[in-house]
Amino acid sequence: MEQLGSWYSTVAPDNDYRYNGKELNDDYGIRLHDYGARWYDAAIGRWNEVDPLAHKYPSISTYAYVANNPINAIDPDGRRIIFINGYKGFGSPEGGARYWGGSNSAFVRGAMKYLNDKDTYFADIDHGALSSNSTRISAGRKWAENNLATLTDGLDKDVDDIKFVTHSMGAAFSEGVSEYLKEQGWTVSDAIHFNAYQADGLEVDGESTTVIDYQLNNDPVTFFGPTSNPGRIRGAQTTIYEKGESDIQYRHREPIDSGEIWNRLNTLIEEALKRDGNTKINIQN
Repeated sequence: MEQLGSWYSTVAPDNDYRYNGKELNDDYGIRLHDYGARWYDAAIGRWNEVDPLAHKYPSISTYAYVANNPINAIDPDGRRIIFINGYKGFGSPEGGARYWGGSNSAFVRGAMKYLNDKDTYFADIDHGALSSNSTRISAGRKWAENNLATLTDGLDKDVDDIKFVTHSMGAAFSEGVSEYLKEQGWTVSDAIHFNAYQADGLEVDGESTTVIDYQLNNDPVTFFGPTSNPGRIRGAQTTIYEKGESDIQYRHREPIDSGEIWNRLNTLIEEALKRDGNTKINIQN
């Protein structure tokens, strides 16, 4: 709350972006900070409306902020990360959050920190074992059409954006979802694909979406399988090829079975930017 008085003066231009960098709206004297999903009143340190995602947390006050844990959590604007699983079988866990080690796994927490977003959605998709990129893209579009209300629940297309984290066959499927969301006016800001299956036959929209293609070049599923079609995802701004270090039966899931990959991505991209000075990065180790 501002303490106004004759003692208060400044020669600097008025700054409308204040607490947490959110814009102060002083129209008609309301003086509320715009968080996108709702408004914050700094004078009383309260939200004047219900969290639009409150139904997901029935044990927490509907007016709470970041589950009453502002020391460890932030909610910049109510954006959403959608996790798209790969093929369920041959030892892979079930779909949904279990595919990623649970909704609070090191990998999921790392993704939220890397993408600066705390709102997650875990898809549970059954991919056909012999499906192609084109059929998975079509299936993704259909799935997005049927689940649009759920995928965008609590979001405002004018201020919020959506991100994707995928594995294996989930890469092509997510591109179908992304295509449909964009056609409906939604912004898809990021897509990070780990060990994309049939990568050479996949082309993505790298103009409006920042796409990272991360692959282990000794992954037996994506590089040596009879229908793997290995290669780079066309349109991705960042392509990373590395050798996996785990035993061969665990290598396909190696990037997503711990949270270490997110620090690794940060390091590799920062080093490449310093070295090459651009965002079209191809890293081979």
